[in-house]
Parts: sequence; C-alpha cells; structure tokens
Amino acid sequence: MWLFNNPPRKQLKEKYGFDVTDAWLEHVQKSSVRFNSGGSGSYVGADALQKFGDKDHNYMRDGFHASASAE
Repeated sequence: MWLFNNPPRKQLKEKYGFDVTDAWLEHVQKSSVRFNSGGSGSYVGADALQKFGDKDHNYMRDGFHASASAE
C-alpha cells in the first residue's frame, strides 16, 4: 500500500510499463470508497478477489494485471 502523495512511480513503470500521472492519481483518489463504519472499499475488493480465485489463481497473493480491458 502507498499514499497518494508518494506513489511508487518508478516501480509501476518498471513492472507494468505504466506512467502514474497527477491526473490519474487525482482520479483514483476521488474514486476510492470509504464506508461510515470506517472501512474502505479495499475490504470489499479483498472479499471479491478471494471469491474469484481458485486452486490455480490466488489473486490476493499474486494480484492481477490486465494489459487490455478485454482481460
């Protein structure tokens, strides 16, 4: 996890070929979910990742990167 004021720009570029722009960061920050109970959308995402995984795909451990929207 990282803060919006200190994103791992170099690592994202090297690993995924993705340039983190200030506009993208602003969009992601405004898109994040926080529930009144104090939880965030990351807990919902974690639950979904566990449900989508199977014996061959551990998305919680390994993550997932789609090169195209169709993926």
